[in-house]
Amino acid sequence: MIKKKRIWILLTLLLILLLRCNLSDVSDNSERIIIYAGSSNGHVWRSEDGSITFSQSITYIDSGVRSIAINENGKIFASGYRKVWNSTDNGKIFTQGVAYFGSTIYTIALNNQINRLYAGSLGWKYLYYSDNGGNSFSSSNAIETVQGAFLGIAINELGNIFAIEYGGTQRVWYSTDYGITIQPSITIIEGGPRSIAIDIINNIIYAGAMFDGSVGGNIWNSTDNGKIFIKSNNNVNGNVLAICIDKDGKIYIGSSNNHVWYSINSGIDFSQSNTDLNGMVYSIDIDKNGKIYAGSTDGHIWYSMDGGITFTSSDTVLGGTVYSIAIDYQ
Repeated sequence: MIKKKRIWILLTLLLILLLRCNLSDVSDNSERIIIYAGSSNGHVWRSEDGSITFSQSITYIDSGVRSIAINENGKIFASGYRKVWNSTDNGKIFTQGVAYFGSTIYTIALNNQINRLYAGSLGWKYLYYSDNGGNSFSSSNAIETVQGAFLGIAINELGNIFAIEYGGTQRVWYSTDYGITIQPSITIIEGGPRSIAIDIINNIIYAGAMFDGSVGGNIWNSTDNGKIFIKSNNNVNGNVLAICIDKDGKIYIGSSNNHVWYSINSGIDFSQSNTDLNGMVYSIDIDKNGKIYAGSTDGHIWYSMDGGITFTSSDTVLGGTVYSIAIDYQ
């Protein structure tokens, strides 16, 4: 009897040990979600707690961080004034690239399939690409003259590039050869495009524009890979400063009316969030779990866990307008 009792005790201890090992493995293998944000105060900010608190990069990146991109190895790129900066220590210290631009770099984007970095500058009327991590850039060959500045870049699964030109011809430019040549859309985006995103599921390209005075005149879409854009008739108020689309095709936009708007029917109708974000919404992104992050001119990252109905602000003030958001998984 005593022998059997000892055996049961040993088996129980062994079971507890196995359970602890399994729980440890789950904890060690769980994926961390890191939120990066670029602020007008010239720093990149990092959060590991779902954007409740943020820590500021040691490095000051001049003139504000308009855009952030992260490659598959976790290297972070940040746009600044005339330089693309990069960090290999999770955003603590940034080093400026060798390439020199004529003015502020408003947008950068990565094609991780071919490890190519793209950049659009305010004063230089070209789309640029780099195959060496931003140390040097080549300019795309434009079919027509680019008269404005590229303020946003989106890349689809085939590697096709779509870049919005604000000012000048006010069109969306596209490339099917990884940025070597670019050509403009037939359609002129009235008011001027300010944001762009791609619905990969339905193969629709959305361009958000400045409000031109017409009703529902600030969101355009293309179903022919960027050649023709059609103005959608929707109820969104204000300038569309940011667009993000989740894995199910739900559209989220950041507006100058201090709200996030969302649509579940490809942009036909939009609903406004219940929360006023205390400033214009310049950036928006969504993680793979469906949590939404929005950057405001009030200096906060606001987050939503109910599909954009309500938002909660970060505890940390990021020192200025939150121009850009990027998400990394580790």
